[in-house]
Amino acid sequence: MSTPASRIGRQLYALLPELYRSRDQDGDLAGYLDAFGELLDALRGTLDQRLADAFPDAEPTAQGRVCQEWVIPYLAQLVDARPASPLADGRREEVARAIRWRQGKGTLATIEDVVQVVSGLETELQEGWKRVAVTPRVDLALVPQPGLDLRDPLEAARHPELPAVTVDLRRYSRAVAAAADEPGARQRRLPDGTVVTWRPSNPRGAPCFPGSHQDWSRRTADLRDPDWSRGHAHPRRLVLYLPPPAGFFAEDLAGPPEDLTLVGDQTLEDRIVSGTLRVSGGWLELRRCAVGRVEVDPPPGPEPGSIAEGLIAEDCLLGEVEVLGSARLLATTVLGALEALRLEASDSLFAGTVDTPADAGDCLRFSRVPPVLLARAGLGCTAEAPVLFAAGFGRRGCGVLHPACPTAIRAGAEDGGELGAYHHRAYALKDRAVLDKLAEYLPLGLAPALVYDDQLVCAPPILITD
Repeated sequence: MSTPASRIGRQLYALLPELYRSRDQDGDLAGYLDAFGELLDALRGTLDQRLADAFPDAEPTAQGRVCQEWVIPYLAQLVDARPASPLADGRREEVARAIRWRQGKGTLATIEDVVQVVSGLETELQEGWKRVAVTPRVDLALVPQPGLDLRDPLEAARHPELPAVTVDLRRYSRAVAAAADEPGARQRRLPDGTVVTWRPSNPRGAPCFPGSHQDWSRRTADLRDPDWSRGHAHPRRLVLYLPPPAGFFAEDLAGPPEDLTLVGDQTLEDRIVSGTLRVSGGWLELRRCAVGRVEVDPPPGPEPGSIAEGLIAEDCLLGEVEVLGSARLLATTVLGALEALRLEASDSLFAGTVDTPADAGDCLRFSRVPPVLLARAGLGCTAEAPVLFAAGFGRRGCGVLHPACPTAIRAGAEDGGELGAYHHRAYALKDRAVLDKLAEYLPLGLAPALVYDDQLVCAPPILITD
């Protein structure tokens, strides 16, 4: 006895009296009801999808239905929103929160929410006017602070609102762990999801981490255009501190490298191999993988003297590559040396050397290549040196482009995105999208600056007092 394949067909079949189901030995009745079930399943699916399309920020349904990407621009027109995120999930959230953001335009809470939605990262804000050196006024008394005796000069020097410019070298300044009810306590979520509570310790002291969100020392007004490294101390600046993107490694890899040996044609997706990945007797295809070293020895080509296909990689981070055949790379970063009989690459980044025969007929386009190969490269290639958060394979942020990286690399892909392994994650496009989106919600004349701060990855220490 068979049962219908469609969901509603099975429901209809189960509603029949047992007598009819027991007589349906050849499955004709089940097939008859299955024909109705297929149509009803399609109608139900259409209704479920229309319901999901009406709520762009809703969680995926049990069937995995979410608001379709092509619907987002139409919903955006209804609420006069202009989505800027390069990813569909971010654009869905922008549309869903457009009215709330418009109501809270110009507030710090709204700005924090905008940055988190567009970039996918929590931010710490620092207003530039609080970092500018000002002349003290004797007619303005300091607000009393719990635990500080303003009659004692040593204690008064710790007051957070003291407009002193010279740092107090007797004390250090940094963030420390705090209880939720302590004055000045704040909360933030670490990249691993842990929520920590912290407070500033001695904001007028010598900063332990200059240039980070824990640096509250005052400066002469910086009139330069703001970017990741300058122009922060200014009354019309807003500094947004973000944790550096992790890339493939949420934390540094520990332990000895692990090797993997395979035989024949192989396809790997979403894998991390810390050591050497060896493939013999076949080709290797990688998607969204991080591999310390790749060695591929494919069988001979179909014709005498032809080059066999050895490696195909897309959205991958590779330490070193040795292929006794051709290598075809799309949006891939190679940190070290690459050796192949022929190389085809697009939207890729080669930070090390590239060794291929001069007559191999390489095809390089929209990629960063070593200077010696620039004459052989094609459209959109550059030889500018990349700047990475970390270059050592297995370290957090390995291969992620630093804001100091040249624009030819951060926006050098064919579609305007970044070159290399994180093209599909659109890190550089997110940075640009955050600045574009904030232009709608910041007060006129207030300029934002994005600063990646590795101190936001770590939990604040517990302050131990005698």
